[in-house]
Amino acid sequence: MADDRLKNEQSTKDFNATIQNKFHFAIIDKTTTEIVYDNADVKKPNKGLTSWKNSPDGRV
Repeated sequence: MADDRLKNEQSTKDFNATIQNKFHFAIIDKTTTEIVYDNADVKKPNKGLTSWKNSPDGRV
């Protein structure tokens, strides 16, 4: 059974984000930020974003 005491700690969230970023880079040679930047296009609806908080009615 996993220890969930630290799941909401900022250090845990930072660690998980770092690992996820490393997986993205290892698989497609881009970081998460690079993926978003490369897909952003002001000519597309919602600037090319495909998801965001409270989408599609929430603020972009």
